[in-house]
Amino acid sequence: MIAKLYQIYSQTKRVFIDSREAAQGGIFFAVGQTNAEGVHKSCAYAIQALKEGADFAVINSEEVYTQNPTYQSRLLLTNNGEQTLQMLAAHHRRQLKIPVVAIAGSNGKTTTKELLAKLLPHRYNCFVTPKNLNNHLGVPLSVLQINPQHEIAVLEIGANHLNETLALCQIARPDYGLVTNNGKDHLGEYGSIENIRRANAELYEYLKTHQGIAFVNKGDSELMQRSAQVPQREYYGAGSPFYTELLTEPFLSFNLCHNGQKTLVTSALFGGYWAETLLGAAFVANYFGVPIDIIAQELSDYKPQNLRGETRTWQTNRLLLDCYNANPSSMGVFLQAIQTQKPITGEKLTVLILGEMLELGVFAPQEHQQLVDSINFDLYAHVFLIGAEFTKITLPNQAQLQHLSNAAELKTILQRLNLQGYNIMVKGSRGNKLETAFDINA
Repeated sequence: MIAKLYQIYSQTKRVFIDSREAAQGGIFFAVGQTNAEGVHKSCAYAIQALKEGADFAVINSEEVYTQNPTYQSRLLLTNNGEQTLQMLAAHHRRQLKIPVVAIAGSNGKTTTKELLAKLLPHRYNCFVTPKNLNNHLGVPLSVLQINPQHEIAVLEIGANHLNETLALCQIARPDYGLVTNNGKDHLGEYGSIENIRRANAELYEYLKTHQGIAFVNKGDSELMQRSAQVPQREYYGAGSPFYTELLTEPFLSFNLCHNGQKTLVTSALFGGYWAETLLGAAFVANYFGVPIDIIAQELSDYKPQNLRGETRTWQTNRLLLDCYNANPSSMGVFLQAIQTQKPITGEKLTVLILGEMLELGVFAPQEHQQLVDSINFDLYAHVFLIGAEFTKITLPNQAQLQHLSNAAELKTILQRLNLQGYNIMVKGSRGNKLETAFDINA
Protein backbone atom coordinates (compact mmCIF):
# COMPACT_ATOMS: atom_id res chain seq x y z
CA MET A 1 0.00 0.00 0.00
CA ILE A 2 2.82 2.45 0.81
CA ALA A 3 4.15 2.27 -2.76
CA LYS A 4 0.71 3.13 -4.14
CA LEU A 5 0.20 5.83 -1.54
CA TYR A 6 3.59 7.34 -2.34
CA GLN A 7 2.66 7.60 -5.99
CA ILE A 8 -0.41 9.59 -4.96
CA TYR A 9 1.65 11.72 -2.57
CA SER A 10 4.19 12.40 -5.34
CA GLN A 11 1.38 13.99 -7.35
CA THR A 12 -0.35 15.92 -4.57
CA LYS A 13 2.78 16.84 -2.54
CA ARG A 14 0.63 17.54 0.51
CA VAL A 15 -0.67 15.63 3.51
CA PHE A 16 -2.73 16.94 6.42
CA ILE A 17 -4.62 15.70 9.47
CA ASP A 18 -6.96 18.62 10.10
CA SER A 19 -10.01 18.32 7.85
CA ARG A 20 -10.45 22.10 7.99
CA GLU A 21 -7.39 22.39 5.72
CA ALA A 22 -9.00 20.37 2.93
CA ALA A 23 -9.49 23.31 0.57
CA GLN A 24 -5.78 23.28 -0.25
CA GLY A 25 -5.97 19.72 -1.59
CA GLY A 26 -3.73 16.77 -0.78
CA ILE A 27 -4.20 13.60 1.27
CA PHE A 28 -6.23 13.71 4.48
CA PHE A 29 -5.10 11.21 7.11
CA ALA A 30 -7.62 10.17 9.77
CA VAL A 31 -5.49 9.87 12.91
CA GLY A 32 -5.67 10.56 16.62
CA GLN A 33 -8.20 9.24 19.10
CA THR A 34 -9.86 5.89 18.42
CA ASN A 35 -13.14 4.36 19.53
CA ALA A 36 -13.59 1.00 21.27
CA GLU A 37 -13.07 -0.82 17.96
CA GLY A 38 -9.80 1.00 17.28
CA VAL A 39 -11.27 3.18 14.53
CA HIS A 40 -9.92 6.72 14.36
CA LYS A 41 -12.69 9.12 15.30
CA SER A 42 -11.48 11.57 12.66
CA CYS A 43 -12.64 9.10 9.97
CA ALA A 44 -16.01 10.79 10.39
CA TYR A 45 -14.55 13.91 8.75
CA ALA A 46 -13.05 12.13 5.74
CA ILE A 47 -15.99 12.52 3.36
CA GLN A 48 -16.39 16.18 4.27
CA ALA A 49 -12.68 16.67 3.60
CA LEU A 50 -13.08 15.11 0.14
CA LYS A 51 -16.07 17.33 -0.59
CA GLU A 52 -14.12 20.44 0.39
CA GLY A 53 -11.06 19.80 -1.74
CA ALA A 54 -8.96 16.90 -0.48
CA ASP A 55 -7.75 14.65 -3.27
CA PHE A 56 -7.71 11.46 -1.18
CA ALA A 57 -8.42 10.37 2.37
CA VAL A 58 -6.72 7.60 4.35
CA ILE A 59 -9.09 5.94 6.84
CA ASN A 60 -9.32 2.77 8.91
CA SER A 61 -13.13 2.65 8.97
CA GLU A 62 -14.73 0.00 6.78
CA GLU A 63 -18.08 1.54 7.64
CA VAL A 64 -17.15 4.92 6.17
CA TYR A 65 -15.73 3.15 3.12
CA THR A 66 -18.75 0.92 2.40
CA GLN A 67 -21.33 3.63 3.08
CA ASN A 68 -19.78 6.06 0.58
CA PRO A 69 -19.47 4.26 -2.78
CA THR A 70 -19.28 7.56 -4.63
CA TYR A 71 -15.99 8.35 -2.91
CA GLN A 72 -14.46 4.87 -2.75
CA SER A 73 -11.98 5.63 -5.52
CA ARG A 74 -10.56 8.41 -3.34
CA LEU A 75 -10.72 6.55 -0.04
CA LEU A 76 -7.69 4.49 1.00
CA LEU A 77 -8.46 1.87 3.64
CA THR A 78 -5.71 0.97 6.09
CA ASN A 79 -5.38 -0.75 9.47
CA ASN A 80 -4.06 2.34 11.28
CA GLY A 81 -3.91 5.89 9.98
CA GLU A 82 -1.09 7.01 12.27
CA GLN A 83 1.15 4.10 11.38
CA THR A 84 0.45 4.57 7.68
CA LEU A 85 1.35 8.26 7.93
CA GLN A 86 4.60 7.35 9.68
CA MET A 87 5.43 4.65 7.13
CA LEU A 88 4.78 7.05 4.26
CA ALA A 89 7.08 9.64 5.84
CA ALA A 90 9.80 7.05 6.43
CA HIS A 91 9.55 5.98 2.79
CA HIS A 92 9.82 9.61 1.64
CA ARG A 93 12.83 10.17 3.87
CA ARG A 94 14.62 7.25 2.22
CA GLN A 95 14.26 9.00 -1.14
CA LEU A 96 15.95 12.17 0.15
CA LYS A 97 19.70 12.58 -0.35
CA ILE A 98 20.24 15.58 1.90
CA PRO A 99 21.76 15.88 5.39
CA VAL A 100 19.22 15.88 8.22
CA VAL A 101 19.97 17.36 11.63
CA ALA A 102 17.82 16.25 14.59
CA ILE A 103 17.39 18.47 17.66
CA ALA A 104 16.31 16.71 20.87
CA GLY A 105 16.55 17.46 24.60
CA SER A 106 14.59 18.88 27.50
CA ASN A 107 14.76 22.64 26.97
CA GLY A 108 15.65 24.96 24.11
CA LYS A 109 14.82 22.66 21.18
CA THR A 110 12.46 25.05 19.43
CA THR A 111 14.71 28.08 19.88
CA THR A 112 17.67 26.10 18.52
CA LYS A 113 15.59 25.12 15.52
CA GLU A 114 14.41 28.71 14.96
CA LEU A 115 17.97 30.01 15.14
CA LEU A 116 19.13 27.46 12.58
CA ALA A 117 16.25 28.57 10.37
CA LYS A 118 17.90 32.01 10.32
CA LEU A 119 21.49 30.81 10.03
CA LEU A 120 21.60 27.90 7.60
CA PRO A 121 19.81 29.68 4.70
CA HIS A 122 22.98 31.74 4.29
CA ARG A 123 24.45 28.61 2.68
CA TYR A 124 21.58 26.26 1.89
CA ASN A 125 17.96 25.97 0.89
CA CYS A 126 16.99 24.82 4.37
CA PHE A 127 13.88 23.09 5.68
CA VAL A 128 13.08 23.34 9.40
CA THR A 129 10.26 21.84 11.43
CA PRO A 130 7.24 24.18 11.10
CA LYS A 131 5.61 25.44 14.28
CA ASN A 132 5.74 22.68 16.91
CA LEU A 133 5.36 19.63 14.67
CA ASN A 134 7.79 17.52 16.68
CA ASN A 135 5.85 14.49 17.99
CA HIS A 136 4.63 11.15 16.60
CA LEU A 137 2.38 13.00 14.16
CA GLY A 138 4.38 16.19 13.73
CA VAL A 139 7.64 14.55 12.68
CA PRO A 140 6.12 12.59 9.78
CA LEU A 141 4.12 15.65 8.72
CA SER A 142 7.36 17.64 8.74
CA VAL A 143 9.32 15.04 6.80
CA LEU A 144 6.62 14.95 4.12
CA GLN A 145 7.06 18.70 3.59
CA ILE A 146 10.70 18.32 2.56
CA ASN A 147 10.92 18.73 -1.23
CA PRO A 148 13.65 18.17 -3.85
CA GLN A 149 14.69 21.82 -3.69
CA HIS A 150 15.79 21.55 -0.07
CA GLU A 151 19.51 21.02 0.53
CA ILE A 152 19.46 20.41 4.28
CA ALA A 153 16.77 19.78 6.92
CA VAL A 154 16.53 20.47 10.64
CA LEU A 155 13.95 18.37 12.47
CA GLU A 156 12.87 18.95 16.06
CA ILE A 157 12.26 15.74 18.01
CA GLY A 158 9.84 15.96 20.95
CA ALA A 159 8.99 13.03 23.20
CA ASN A 160 7.36 12.26 26.54
CA HIS A 161 8.05 8.57 27.05
CA LEU A 162 10.84 6.06 26.58
CA ASN A 163 11.53 4.76 23.06
CA GLU A 164 9.65 7.62 21.40
CA THR A 165 12.76 9.56 20.40
CA LEU A 166 14.25 6.42 18.87
CA ALA A 167 11.01 5.72 16.99
CA LEU A 168 10.95 9.27 15.61
CA CYS A 169 14.59 8.96 14.58
CA GLN A 170 13.68 5.88 12.57
CA ILE A 171 11.29 8.10 10.61
CA ALA A 172 13.54 11.17 10.40
CA ARG A 173 16.78 9.18 9.85
CA PRO A 174 19.08 11.98 11.05
CA ASP A 175 22.69 12.11 9.89
CA TYR A 176 23.53 14.59 12.66
CA GLY A 177 22.06 15.17 16.10
CA LEU A 178 22.19 17.61 18.99
CA VAL A 179 20.73 17.07 22.47
CA THR A 180 20.27 20.50 24.06
CA ASN A 181 20.29 19.32 27.70
CA ASN A 182 18.72 16.97 30.20
CA GLY A 183 16.11 18.57 32.44
CA LYS A 184 12.79 17.73 34.07
CA ASP A 185 10.42 17.95 31.12
CA HIS A 186 7.42 15.59 31.12
CA LEU A 187 8.60 14.21 34.44
CA GLY A 188 5.22 12.69 35.21
CA GLU A 189 5.16 10.70 31.96
CA TYR A 190 8.79 9.61 32.12
CA GLY A 191 8.59 8.66 35.78
CA SER A 192 12.13 9.69 36.72
CA ILE A 193 14.96 12.01 35.74
CA GLU A 194 17.00 8.97 34.76
CA ASN A 195 14.35 8.00 32.23
CA ILE A 196 14.49 11.52 30.76
CA ARG A 197 18.24 11.15 30.33
CA ARG A 198 17.83 7.73 28.76
CA ALA A 199 15.15 9.04 26.42
CA ASN A 200 17.27 11.96 25.18
CA ALA A 201 20.20 9.58 24.71
CA GLU A 202 18.10 7.58 22.25
CA LEU A 203 19.22 10.12 19.64
CA TYR A 204 22.82 9.16 20.40
CA GLU A 205 21.84 5.51 20.15
CA TYR A 206 20.44 6.05 16.67
CA LEU A 207 23.52 8.01 15.54
CA LYS A 208 25.80 5.28 16.84
CA THR A 209 23.93 2.56 14.94
CA HIS A 210 23.77 4.55 11.71
CA GLN A 211 27.26 6.11 11.71
CA GLY A 212 25.93 9.59 12.37
CA ILE A 213 27.64 12.57 13.97
CA ALA A 214 26.69 14.01 17.38
CA PHE A 215 27.15 17.69 18.20
CA VAL A 216 27.92 17.70 21.94
CA ASN A 217 28.30 20.43 24.56
CA LYS A 218 31.67 19.50 26.05
CA GLY A 219 30.91 21.53 29.16
CA ASP A 220 27.96 19.26 30.03
CA SER A 221 29.38 16.16 31.72
CA GLU A 222 26.08 14.31 31.50
CA LEU A 223 25.84 14.78 27.74
CA MET A 224 29.48 13.86 27.33
CA GLN A 225 28.91 10.61 29.17
CA ARG A 226 25.72 9.70 27.33
CA SER A 227 27.15 10.55 23.91
CA ALA A 228 30.32 8.50 24.43
CA GLN A 229 28.62 5.66 22.54
CA VAL A 230 28.76 7.72 19.32
CA PRO A 231 32.12 7.20 17.55
CA GLN A 232 31.88 10.54 15.73
CA ARG A 233 31.43 13.58 17.93
CA GLU A 234 31.97 17.28 17.30
CA TYR A 235 32.36 19.47 20.39
CA TYR A 236 31.36 22.96 21.43
CA GLY A 237 31.20 24.66 24.84
CA ALA A 238 33.63 24.87 27.75
CA GLY A 239 36.81 22.94 27.08
CA SER A 240 36.46 23.17 23.28
CA PRO A 241 37.72 25.77 20.78
CA PHE A 242 34.14 26.97 20.26
CA TYR A 243 32.64 28.56 23.37
CA THR A 244 31.05 31.69 24.84
CA GLU A 245 32.48 34.34 27.13
CA LEU A 246 29.54 35.80 29.06
CA LEU A 247 29.57 39.59 29.31
CA THR A 248 26.22 40.83 30.61
CA GLU A 249 22.92 39.58 32.01
CA PRO A 250 19.96 39.46 32.40
CA PHE A 251 19.58 40.46 28.73
CA LEU A 252 22.31 38.37 27.30
CA SER A 253 25.49 39.55 25.61
CA PHE A 254 28.61 37.47 25.11
CA ASN A 255 31.68 36.94 23.02
CA LEU A 256 31.45 34.06 20.59
CA CYS A 257 34.92 32.54 20.85
CA HIS A 258 36.18 30.51 17.92
CA ASN A 259 39.78 29.32 17.54
CA GLY A 260 41.16 32.28 19.47
CA GLN A 261 38.90 34.88 17.82
CA LYS A 262 36.16 36.75 19.69
CA THR A 263 32.99 38.11 18.08
CA LEU A 264 30.42 40.10 20.07
CA VAL A 265 26.79 38.96 20.27
CA THR A 266 24.18 41.20 21.89
CA SER A 267 21.01 39.18 22.36
CA ALA A 268 17.40 40.07 23.10
CA LEU A 269 17.02 36.86 25.12
CA PHE A 270 16.57 37.14 28.88
CA GLY A 271 18.89 35.08 31.07
CA GLY A 272 22.42 33.76 30.78
CA TYR A 273 21.04 30.23 30.52
CA TRP A 274 20.24 30.94 26.87
CA ALA A 275 23.94 31.22 26.03
CA GLU A 276 24.33 27.47 25.53
CA THR A 277 21.31 27.38 23.22
CA LEU A 278 22.70 30.15 21.05
CA LEU A 279 26.13 28.53 21.13
CA GLY A 280 24.76 25.17 19.98
CA ALA A 281 22.97 26.75 17.02
CA ALA A 282 26.05 28.80 16.16
CA PHE A 283 28.27 25.73 16.23
CA VAL A 284 26.01 23.70 13.95
CA ALA A 285 25.72 26.58 11.49
CA ASN A 286 29.49 27.12 11.45
CA TYR A 287 30.06 23.38 11.00
CA PHE A 288 28.01 23.61 7.82
CA GLY A 289 29.97 26.59 6.56
CA VAL A 290 28.16 29.72 7.76
CA PRO A 291 30.78 32.41 8.59
CA ILE A 292 31.15 33.56 12.20
CA ASP A 293 30.43 37.23 11.45
CA ILE A 294 27.09 36.31 9.84
CA ILE A 295 26.27 34.00 12.73
CA ALA A 296 26.99 36.72 15.30
CA GLN A 297 24.84 39.24 13.44
CA GLU A 298 21.90 36.86 13.11
CA LEU A 299 22.08 35.88 16.80
CA SER A 300 22.11 39.56 17.73
CA ASP A 301 19.15 40.30 15.48
CA TYR A 302 17.08 37.34 16.73
CA LYS A 303 13.88 38.46 18.45
CA PRO A 304 12.06 35.85 20.53
CA GLN A 305 8.47 35.28 19.45
CA ASN A 306 5.52 33.01 20.09
CA LEU A 307 5.59 33.54 23.87
CA ARG A 308 9.09 32.02 24.19
CA GLY A 309 10.97 34.73 26.07
CA GLU A 310 9.17 37.43 24.12
CA THR A 311 9.48 41.04 25.35
CA ARG A 312 6.61 43.46 24.82
CA THR A 313 5.36 46.78 26.11
CA TRP A 314 2.08 46.46 27.99
CA GLN A 315 0.55 49.76 29.03
CA THR A 316 3.73 51.46 30.33
CA ASN A 317 5.28 48.24 31.61
CA ARG A 318 7.96 46.01 30.15
CA LEU A 319 6.42 42.56 29.82
CA LEU A 320 8.49 39.40 29.46
CA LEU A 321 6.36 36.48 28.30
CA ASP A 322 7.92 33.05 28.59
CA CYS A 323 4.77 31.00 28.78
CA TYR A 324 4.87 28.48 26.00
CA ASN A 325 6.39 25.79 28.18
CA ALA A 326 7.53 25.36 31.77
CA ASN A 327 9.12 22.57 33.74
CA PRO A 328 11.15 22.58 36.97
CA SER A 329 14.43 23.01 35.10
CA SER A 330 13.36 25.95 32.97
CA MET A 331 11.50 27.56 35.89
CA GLY A 332 14.59 27.28 38.04
CA VAL A 333 16.95 29.03 35.64
CA PHE A 334 14.33 31.67 34.84
CA LEU A 335 13.95 32.54 38.51
CA GLN A 336 17.69 32.48 39.05
CA ALA A 337 18.22 34.89 36.16
CA ILE A 338 15.86 37.37 37.80
CA GLN A 339 17.12 37.02 41.34
CA THR A 340 20.88 36.99 40.79
CA GLN A 341 20.90 40.25 38.84
CA LYS A 342 20.34 43.85 39.80
CA PRO A 343 16.78 45.05 39.13
CA ILE A 344 16.33 45.99 35.49
CA THR A 345 14.86 49.41 36.26
CA GLY A 346 14.58 50.65 39.79
CA GLU A 347 14.11 48.83 43.07
CA LYS A 348 10.93 46.86 43.84
CA LEU A 349 9.45 47.53 40.39
CA THR A 350 9.28 43.88 39.41
CA VAL A 351 6.17 41.72 39.28
CA LEU A 352 6.60 37.94 39.17
CA ILE A 353 3.88 35.74 37.68
CA LEU A 354 4.37 31.97 37.69
CA GLY A 355 1.91 29.45 36.29
CA GLU A 356 1.62 25.92 37.58
CA MET A 357 3.83 23.30 35.94
CA LEU A 358 1.94 20.52 34.20
CA GLU A 359 2.72 16.88 33.37
CA LEU A 360 4.64 16.30 36.60
CA GLY A 361 2.45 13.53 37.98
CA VAL A 362 3.37 12.45 41.53
CA PHE A 363 6.34 14.85 41.46
CA ALA A 364 4.11 17.94 41.23
CA PRO A 365 3.85 18.84 44.96
CA GLN A 366 7.57 18.47 45.56
CA GLU A 367 8.58 20.46 42.50
CA HIS A 368 6.09 23.27 43.15
CA GLN A 369 7.20 23.50 46.77
CA GLN A 370 10.85 23.78 45.74
CA LEU A 371 9.94 26.47 43.23
CA VAL A 372 8.06 28.59 45.77
CA ASP A 373 10.77 28.09 48.39
CA SER A 374 13.33 29.55 45.96
CA ILE A 375 11.45 32.84 45.50
CA ASN A 376 13.12 35.85 47.14
CA PHE A 377 10.00 37.85 47.93
CA ASP A 378 12.01 40.93 48.92
CA LEU A 379 12.77 41.55 45.25
CA TYR A 380 9.17 41.85 44.07
CA ALA A 381 6.35 44.31 44.45
CA HIS A 382 3.87 41.55 43.62
CA VAL A 383 4.08 37.78 43.20
CA PHE A 384 1.22 35.88 41.60
CA LEU A 385 1.05 32.08 41.57
CA ILE A 386 -1.50 30.74 39.11
CA GLY A 387 -3.15 27.33 39.14
CA ALA A 388 -4.46 24.53 41.34
CA GLU A 389 -1.09 22.86 41.94
CA PHE A 390 -0.09 25.73 44.22
CA THR A 391 -3.00 24.88 46.54
CA LYS A 392 -1.40 21.52 47.34
CA ILE A 393 1.72 22.97 48.96
CA THR A 394 2.63 25.29 51.82
CA LEU A 395 2.64 28.91 50.71
CA PRO A 396 4.60 31.45 52.77
CA ASN A 397 2.88 34.32 54.55
CA GLN A 398 4.09 37.16 52.35
CA ALA A 399 2.24 40.41 51.77
CA GLN A 400 3.30 40.48 48.12
CA LEU A 401 1.97 36.99 47.39
CA GLN A 402 -1.39 36.14 45.89
CA HIS A 403 -2.58 32.77 44.65
CA LEU A 404 -5.09 32.85 41.79
CA SER A 405 -6.97 30.08 40.04
CA ASN A 406 -6.47 31.09 36.43
CA ALA A 407 -5.46 33.77 33.95
CA ALA A 408 -8.94 35.36 34.04
CA GLU A 409 -8.54 36.12 37.76
CA LEU A 410 -5.06 37.49 37.07
CA LYS A 411 -6.45 39.79 34.41
CA THR A 412 -8.99 41.22 36.86
CA ILE A 413 -6.33 41.88 39.51
CA LEU A 414 -3.97 43.53 37.03
CA GLN A 415 -6.74 45.81 35.79
CA ARG A 416 -7.42 46.88 39.37
CA LEU A 417 -3.74 47.48 40.18
CA ASN A 418 -3.18 49.59 37.03
CA LEU A 419 0.58 49.04 37.12
CA GLN A 420 2.76 51.65 35.45
CA GLY A 421 6.49 51.41 34.76
CA TYR A 422 7.02 47.88 36.09
CA ASN A 423 8.93 44.89 34.81
CA ILE A 424 6.41 42.07 34.65
CA MET A 425 8.07 38.66 34.43
CA VAL A 426 5.75 35.86 33.31
CA LYS A 427 6.50 32.15 33.02
CA GLY A 428 4.13 29.19 32.88
CA SER A 429 2.96 26.15 30.96
CA ARG A 430 1.02 26.45 27.72
CA GLY A 431 -2.10 25.21 29.49
CA ASN A 432 -2.04 28.23 31.83
CA LYS A 433 -2.67 30.65 28.92
CA LEU A 434 -1.15 33.44 30.99
CA GLU A 435 -0.81 35.67 27.94
CA THR A 436 -4.59 36.10 27.90
CA ALA A 437 -4.34 38.17 31.08
CA PHE A 438 -2.70 40.81 28.90
CA ASP A 439 -5.11 40.41 25.95
CA ILE A 440 -2.41 38.70 23.89
CA ASN A 441 -3.24 35.73 21.68
CA ALA A 442 -0.93 32.72 21.42
